Amino acid sequence: MLEAITSTGIGRRILSGSLANTAGIGMSAFAQLLSVPILLGAWGAEKYGIWIMLTTIPMYFALTDLGFVQAATSEMTMKVAKGERDAALEIFQSTTALIASICAAAVALLIGIAAAVAAMGYVIVTQNMQLIVLLCFFSAFTLLSRLPLGALRATGHYALGTLVYDFLVLLEGLAALLTAHAGGDFSAVALCLLGMRTVNMAVLNMLLSRQVPWLRYGLAQARIREIRRLFKPAIAGMVIPVALATSLHGTVLVVGAIVSPVAVAVYSAVRTCSRLMIQVVGVVNRAAMPEVAKAFASSENRSLGAMLSMNGLLIGAVLLPGALLFAAFGKEFVELWSRGSLSPSRTFVSLMAVATLVHGAWYFLSNMLLATNSHVSLAKYILGASAITLLLAVALGGSVGLNGAAIAVISGELLCLAATTVAFLSRYRDGGWRRPVRSDSAERKN
Repeated sequence: MLEAITSTGIGRRILSGSLANTAGIGMSAFAQLLSVPILLGAWGAEKYGIWIMLTTIPMYFALTDLGFVQAATSEMTMKVAKGERDAALEIFQSTTALIASICAAAVALLIGIAAAVAAMGYVIVTQNMQLIVLLCFFSAFTLLSRLPLGALRATGHYALGTLVYDFLVLLEGLAALLTAHAGGDFSAVALCLLGMRTVNMAVLNMLLSRQVPWLRYGLAQARIREIRRLFKPAIAGMVIPVALATSLHGTVLVVGAIVSPVAVAVYSAVRTCSRLMIQVVGVVNRAAMPEVAKAFASSENRSLGAMLSMNGLLIGAVLLPGALLFAAFGKEFVELWSRGSLSPSRTFVSLMAVATLVHGAWYFLSNMLLATNSHVSLAKYILGASAITLLLAVALGGSVGLNGAAIAVISGELLCLAATTVAFLSRYRDGGWRRPVRSDSAERKN
């Protein structure tokens, strides 16, 4: 079955995208490896934990991307594969107008909420209002920068767009770490991040203009009907990163409130290390997503089956051994990484390794569904799993500490795996994807 990939240009495109993702993972890992020792050295464990807590809520905004960016990218990829440039332009301009409007409203809302919380006497929020404002704008700019990145990926420039974006994010992270190392406080680091993200947006937009001149910004081709058509897959697509944010970052707030800021630092370090395996598997998984969308649009079921088999093999060959290695040596790695400042228990590390293994399995399946906007049925189940994760973290965190938080994360990941497996099997049967009865042209008429 894999001949369907190697005998066509699909293999070459997946390879180039995978190499770009590999470079991106290397750059991300480099920045992450530097971040913990530098920030711990500059601020100490307690202050570092407070930084993580304060950055969690605004980062939810950037992490979720509201679903519309992913939905629009998948839809544009399928339109371009069928030669429908005008339809792809409508999607791009409609999504850009919507995301810009939502970003403006969300920034105002988040700042308003922070001001209200500060007025209630929460000292940490009161003392860091400037930081929160800067992070809100940074989160909005992060979301906006994904629009040109998605457009590049949808039009056959996956490797180029990924390399440029990840390199700019690396420079952004290094500049922030340098600012902290030089004595900068929270606000100085956030201001540095915001300035570098502005540069990121400018470079990506210039690259898009040069590589895909017909996919231009504007409102002339924006259509309400496109937003309505993308609404369901967009909202459902938002569930995936929201679930990730709730089970991982949301637990940070619970740990900080119930245990301590130092425990937050330990949890964050272990979580970051364990997620490196997900990034390794995602090298091929993410690079295959545009090809899955193209094969789906062209009804090439043989190529679809081959790409699914390839990604499944990678899960077994990389993720499982990686989880076992992390369970065995993760404690020592975190201690070495933090220069002895953080020392997680071996039980906690092992539990987080299990959570990572389960997460990798359902995240792979969800990406295959996301690539073709076939993920709508997942929404309510994954949202429920996310809520259960937080409730269990609250219930177990107070009595079992970090181990309780890890058990809560595992429980949520198992529920997500069950829901995603059912949704995937209902869409992929007998070597092919089941397509909606209504055609795209019929939807446009309605």
